Amino acid sequence: MIEYLPSSFIFRLAPPDFDPEVKIIRAIKDNKEWVKPDFSSSYHRLQQFSLEDEWDTTPPYRHVAYNLLFEQVVISSESGLIRTHDGRMVADTFDHAQSSLDLFQYTDPHHVAIPKPQEKITGCWLSLLSSNQDNYYHCLVMNIGKLFQINPYEAIMIDGVLIPHHLTDVEYRAVKVALKLVFGDRAIEIKKIQWGQSIEVEKIFFPWNAVAVFFGYTHSGVISFFRQLSLVLDPLEVPLPTKFYIDRRAASNRVLQNEDELIEILEQHEFAIIQLEYLTFDEQLHLFANADHIIGAHGAGLANMVFCKPGTQIIELMPHTLVRWCYRQIAMVADLPYQCIITQSNSENEGIPPAWASHQISIPHILDVLKR
Repeated sequence: MIEYLPSSFIFRLAPPDFDPEVKIIRAIKDNKEWVKPDFSSSYHRLQQFSLEDEWDTTPPYRHVAYNLLFEQVVISSESGLIRTHDGRMVADTFDHAQSSLDLFQYTDPHHVAIPKPQEKITGCWLSLLSSNQDNYYHCLVMNIGKLFQINPYEAIMIDGVLIPHHLTDVEYRAVKVALKLVFGDRAIEIKKIQWGQSIEVEKIFFPWNAVAVFFGYTHSGVISFFRQLSLVLDPLEVPLPTKFYIDRRAASNRVLQNEDELIEILEQHEFAIIQLEYLTFDEQLHLFANADHIIGAHGAGLANMVFCKPGTQIIELMPHTLVRWCYRQIAMVADLPYQCIITQSNSENEGIPPAWASHQISIPHILDVLKR
């Protein structure tokens, strides 16, 4: 039987006037200059599906990331749900969290209860806990990416790091490599937190807003950080393709029905066919860092774009009922030429959400793009 703390009011972090319990260590502005890249050919394909480009009315805009400090808190589960000293919950830590996994309970839309802590730890701990970390994009870009916010002076403040218990081998390796870049040869303590596990913590170092979830913007510092990760890796001693397609034939969702036909055409245009699920983190990083041309369907594998050098050309395949521009925005900030081919989703015929439904690509559309 799980024992719960008293129900707590939920509040959302709201800069620049943060809650009094939130201490601002540093604000990190994004000073990178960028302009909306040419999207004309992709825009034409949107129109063929009677879709509008939302960037025409609400383009992404630069924002500020913050390093925050919470004192005398309870932090709960792999999602890193934070309950402040005054007994209130930080709503931002619930984004993508699931009550069935994190074991919290809503008593009403504005109040929630989390399990009682069974342990107390002292010192200052960096929270790399995050919900939905089983999705590689969320884990890599939205969670590990916020490590760019920690400078050498702030790294000295940190005694240990809290990470989710259930990371894949690739995700855990990404965490270790990223921490090496931040902390160097210093032996930093790592503590794994399981689903529903709550602990009292003296201080939580909380990097926030590296990716603005509701505005679709990734801070350019995230890109700069990931491009440095190769500095702590040994080079691969095998040749790497510079043109490749991300093969999703083993995927359980968003099956591309005519992928075999697409792959046959891409091979004729000298694209290597890569199944990322069989590669280590180090291999994926080097593969994308070496690339000149990448084609891939909307999915977590494209998160590796953050390792690409400026000028790498990206072509994303996007189901017409699942138009999400997270990778387009990363491409813009990272100086990666970007095109999108809209595919025909079967979500209505299959009666399932667009994120899971199969889709089909127009072969003339991909041939048109390959000619450019």
